[in-house]
Amino acid sequence: MDVLPVLGSSFFVFFPVVVALLVAAFSFRVHARLLRLFGASLDPTSSDAAAQADHGSDAASAVAEGVALIQDRKRALDAAVVHR
Repeated sequence: MDVLPVLGSSFFVFFPVVVALLVAAFSFRVHARLLRLFGASLDPTSSDAAAQADHGSDAASAVAEGVALIQDRKRALDAAVVHR
């Protein structure tokens, strides 16, 4: 593979291996395990357990609000179909 002689011949051997290792690491979430090992979190907004518990209730309320919006829209569409 002398198409790109600037990169050298070993590039075409090592680059696919490095990419495969990165794909495997992210597939098995090695980065998350390493962060947890060092005491870091993937969620930059939460700093402790209390913040994580509060974040869970925020997520539940956001889901409930989304469900209510969808139901309101369905009712409005049904009402528009009935009046035609």
